[in-house]
Amino acid sequence: MRILVGYISETGNTKKVAKAIYDEIPGEKDFSPICDVPDSSIYDLIVLGFPVHRSGPDKKATMRMRQHCVPGRKVALFVTHGAPEGAPEL
Repeated sequence: MRILVGYISETGNTKKVAKAIYDEIPGEKDFSPICDVPDSSIYDLIVLGFPVHRSGPDKKATMRMRQHCVPGRKVALFVTHGAPEGAPEL
């Protein structure tokens, strides 16, 4: 099984989580920003991470999910969210 751990990361936090996931997966695997993956059809599983913005994925993440998360392809998603220290809770 060939696995891609892809991510979109603005501050580096999502990349750190993606790398931790990548490190725990045995076997044939690749680690890359999802924007740098031209053809994801070679993977049996895609693990895709992105930050949450305004209660959902941003436009870049949505576009990449439409590109890589097609029917019939196995995909696992993870999200990250950060808030400045002292920010009011919603």
